[in-house]
Amino acid sequence: MSVRAKARLLAFVVAPLGFFSLGLLGMLVHPLFVFFAFAYMLVVHSYCMRIRCPECATPVGWHTYRLLGLRFEWWNSLVPKRCEWCGHDLTQKQSEGKA
Repeated sequence: MSVRAKARLLAFVVAPLGFFSLGLLGMLVHPLFVFFAFAYMLVVHSYCMRIRCPECATPVGWHTYRLLGLRFEWWNSLVPKRCEWCGHDLTQKQSEGKA
């Protein structure tokens, strides 16, 4: 699975589905499950932040923006096709032996 596909799968499928499921369990079974939903989101978010470019080891969600002459960095769950820092193609399938 490519780095980009892994990040998108986590951000747009696994996170919302788990949050919705635990929220639904909290409404129907026991309210304690709602607290597990927030813990679940923290775990998925921390895992998303650990996904890095295989070449330069920069987090793929960390982007540089320019606004009104200022440069700032911000986290975004949309992963580009190429690494912002080294230009490595993030759509290539990774072998199981690589990070």
